[in-house]
Order: sequence, then C-alpha cells, then structure tokens
Amino acid sequence: MERSRKRGPKGSRAPEPVVAVQRALDVLEALHQADQDMRLTDLALAAGLAKPTTYRMLVTLMSRRLAVYKPETERYGLGPKVLEWGLRRLHRLDVRQAALPTMRRLREETQETVTLSVLVGDERQYVEQLESPQEVRQTVELGRRVPLYSGGSGKAILAFLPPERLEQYLRSVRLERLTDQTIVDPEQLRTELQQVRERGYAASLGERQAGAASVAAPVRDHLGDVIGCISVSGPTGRFRAQAAARLGPLVREAAAAVSLQLGYTGPGGS
Repeated sequence: MERSRKRGPKGSRAPEPVVAVQRALDVLEALHQADQDMRLTDLALAAGLAKPTTYRMLVTLMSRRLAVYKPETERYGLGPKVLEWGLRRLHRLDVRQAALPTMRRLREETQETVTLSVLVGDERQYVEQLESPQEVRQTVELGRRVPLYSGGSGKAILAFLPPERLEQYLRSVRLERLTDQTIVDPEQLRTELQQVRERGYAASLGERQAGAASVAAPVRDHLGDVIGCISVSGPTGRFRAQAAARLGPLVREAAAAVSLQLGYTGPGGS
C-alpha cells in the first residue's frame, strides 16, 4: 500500500526535502546544542554525518556567517549571523507585544490608522496595524519594506539614527521621487531631519504615497537605539498642518510609552 504523502498548494504533491539543506541544518543544530565550540570530528558525530560532508556544510555556512572557525582552538562555533537573526526576531516580537496596548489607545484617541514599523537594514518594515474606524482610511501592507527617506515613519527613524550611520545612509542611498512631494535633495532632507529631531516627531503629506499623510515618532530599545516607530496615518485632507501639530505630541508620547516598556529610560523616549 502506498504511503500517504503531504500535499502542497492546490492539492499538488509536496516536494521532497532538499538533502543538502537538511544536512546543513543538522550541522547548525549540533552547533546550537553544544555547550562549547566543537572540533570537526565531534561535530560530524553530533550531526550524524561523515566528516567530509560536515566540512562541506561548514564551508557553506561560514560563507554566510552562520558558522565560524577559530584557528587558535581548531574548533567551530555559531556565527554572528545567527545571533543577528535571533536578536532581530526578538526585537520584532517584543516591540509588537509592548506596542499593542498603546496603539489601541492611540487609535481610540485619534480615530486614525495606527501602525508599527521596525528598522530592517536601511529600510523599515510594517509589523502591525490597527485600522481607523472611519469609512475613509489609510491602510498598509504588513511585512512590506519601504525606504527610510520618504514618509513620516521613515523620517522618524532616520532622524534619530547615530550621526555617522545617518551620514553613511545619505551618502549611499539614491533619493528617488515617489510622489511630487518626495524630498530628493540631500541637503533639504538633512534640514527636515533636524526639524524632526527638534520636535520629536515627523510629519508627511503625500511624500511616499499621494493622498496619504502621517505623523510618526521613534521607538527605542533598552540601549537607547532607535528600532522602529509608531505612526498615525490617514487621508491628507484630515492631516493638514493643524492636524499634524495636534497629533504630533500624541504620537510622540505613545512612542515614548512603548520605549519605556522596552526598558528605555531616556528623556521623552525620543
């Protein structure tokens, strides 16, 4: 009798696991389970693989910084990329859990869509959204990555990065015009970011998406590093200068409250 097999999308037969990937994961798991760095012979034994196979897997893992070799001890260990992934995932989970109660209060107070973004490399990514109860409202695509130089959320993060990282970003990024309102002059953007730092929040009227406006403030972790932002967004018609001035302090206070939940005790959380 033929053994039943898992089905993939639309009832198609699921593909078989890739053997090489399985072996690489076996090596990673063995490194993870070990109390200390391991010699090749011991690592091969723990992973259940032959030494030549284990070594080939290690070469690939080391090329991606998932494993490292320490010549002084002739042992292998987990690489920095594993820690980076773990910390990034932990930050996202912690930020979302810490932010949700404050986001709910902010939506109730403003009646606008409230979003949470996290810093990912030189971009930001939407990880949570509470939509406005109003019929006409702004929504975002969770998981989507967007540039830092355009829009309220991006500027709220960018303005509070360490000066050297900000300058590196401005020298390396290409400022592309997303709408007629996008700031594409580096000097003008520097001036705008200085104003964001002075008031503690950023505002945007159609800079990233025509017809959409937002007000955002930075979220910091326990070390004081900016890891994301809280924003309130909606149609530009409801976000003229007066609305931004009213919403700005509310969003700034909300971001500070989330930062406090994450262990940041600096002035105002921004």
